[in-house]
Amino acid sequence: MLSLLKLFFMISQASAYLGLLTDGEVLSSGQQSLGIESQFVFNKNDGINFAGHYAAGLSESLEFLADAGLGATDFFIGGNLKFVPYPDYENQPAIGFVFGATYANEEDNGFATVQFKTFVSKRFDIDYGQISPYAAFSYGVTMTNEDNAEDPFHFIIGSKYKHFEWEDIFLYAELGTSVDEAFNYVSVKLVFLLDSKANNPFENVEIY
Repeated sequence: MLSLLKLFFMISQASAYLGLLTDGEVLSSGQQSLGIESQFVFNKNDGINFAGHYAAGLSESLEFLADAGLGATDFFIGGNLKFVPYPDYENQPAIGFVFGATYANEEDNGFATVQFKTFVSKRFDIDYGQISPYAAFSYGVTMTNEDNAEDPFHFIIGSKYKHFEWEDIFLYAELGTSVDEAFNYVSVKLVFLLDSKANNPFENVEIY
């Protein structure tokens, strides 16, 4: 009984960090950014995760996302592709998808979670800058041999904020709520755009 409780506790923690923290804007080809995040996890396994984020634009509709961190989850690292086939234009909100995988380690046990997220976002000008509120559904499939592994399903709301005087800095705030087998969380991320451009192997690839 004790071993089953320990396994349930570990799997629940491992699914807690799977947030979105992006919107319908796509970095231009070769443009890069770095971010730092604090995530506050609620429900049974209260704790804090800290993560670093990297993003690079691949095309006008495709972006590479990576993150790594530790905290309530001992260690995690992941990679995703963000695809925005419908950009934010006039009265049309951006519609996008994120898919990829994350590996996590908790108490010397490793798990991989395959993720799929779909989101909508819209940018607005306000007196003190720009905000881009967004909403999303996130579903993950935990790849493990354990029969009682959980597949986290989140509903996510959040917003990006950029002050008019911040040339290369913006801020995200996000709330994730459990739809099924997931934990509630609040995340805050600060992002810095980099001056240098990365070599992009997809420079001449067109995504339709």
